[in-house]
Amino acid sequence: MKTFCASIFCIFFLASCMQEKVNFSCDPVLNEYVSTHQEALAQLSFHDLVSSDLEFQQAVFRSYNPVKQRDLWIEKIQYLLDNEKYSADEYAHVKSLLDHLHENYFTKENLKSEASKRSQFKTDWINVAKNKLGWTNRYIAFVVFSLYTSQDQFDIGVQALSSGVSINKINPTAKVCSCSTTTSFCNLGCSPTGCQKTTGCGWFWSETCDGNCVS
Repeated sequence: MKTFCASIFCIFFLASCMQEKVNFSCDPVLNEYVSTHQEALAQLSFHDLVSSDLEFQQAVFRSYNPVKQRDLWIEKIQYLLDNEKYSADEYAHVKSLLDHLHENYFTKENLKSEASKRSQFKTDWINVAKNKLGWTNRYIAFVVFSLYTSQDQFDIGVQALSSGVSINKINPTAKVCSCSTTTSFCNLGCSPTGCQKTTGCGWFWSETCDGNCVS
């Protein structure tokens, strides 16, 4: 991102992004693309969106209102319930996420006021998934840290991030944070690397993106 920051425009953009104004990506090129195509992107089906690269998914997700953001995650969870071969206990555990994702889950007010409650639910849910159901960190991350409906899709995205290869097809040179240091899906962890912070990572993409996958 250093190349972009040579311009006054980028400096202004990064400042506004840090101030949490309405920006969809701290990559100016991707942000401009999403900004100018909001109407068309709003018509994307769930499966069309999750077939795109991760950075694009996150930028589009940020452009949606809280209702549509929740709808995406409900569709993801419902897809797993309908298609994964879960045991009765596994099915009930995944189904509990539908209740957790209540109607106003993604409003700014609730993201802030429910932070502690959600953190406890997240910890308890992950502990049950690991210690009772025997799920791997890899599978847990696939379920709650990504919109992907295929484990293979998720693995490809994580491998690209961990290798340091940009998966942003619109602007491959951008250095934008892609994971949460508090809730990481990365194989070797998420490290703060001087990338530009933004929103939409971690648990149901409700946490801050403040690092990149360790290679």
